[in-house]
Amino acid sequence: MNPRTALLLLVIVLTGCQSIGFSWYSSPRVTGQVLAADTRQPLPEATVKRVVPCPTTGTDTAPKGGMLQMLPAGERADANGRFVLDAEKIVTVFRRGGWHSVTVAFECAGYESFQTNYTSNQFKERSYEGVPLVNAGDILLKPKSP
Repeated sequence: MNPRTALLLLVIVLTGCQSIGFSWYSSPRVTGQVLAADTRQPLPEATVKRVVPCPTTGTDTAPKGGMLQMLPAGERADANGRFVLDAEKIVTVFRRGGWHSVTVAFECAGYESFQTNYTSNQFKERSYEGVPLVNAGDILLKPKSP
């Protein structure tokens, strides 16, 4: 094969084919609203974050040092208690990525923490751009007992 033809084919394959990519979503965009369970009022100071599983060493050990710095800080709910956790992508050449589940934690001062899991089987929505979407709906946090 002549070098020009080989180069042309390479350029077509790498730039002209929209159906082949090297990045896939590893976690969906999660949206919803955090409310007080007793009053149904928005909780604007609530923190929402993905729970990232830590690699285990065979024992139950809490993350330390640099591992703590790598954990996501989370997002604050807005004045209406609404939140958006952006989708996350991974880049890979060898294997197609995807997401099977995402665990999300909700915290707010004066309220009990809440954690839940969303699976790809439960939600099949995608944005116009192809971003996987999870609408968590209303998340009700219970006030801490005195």
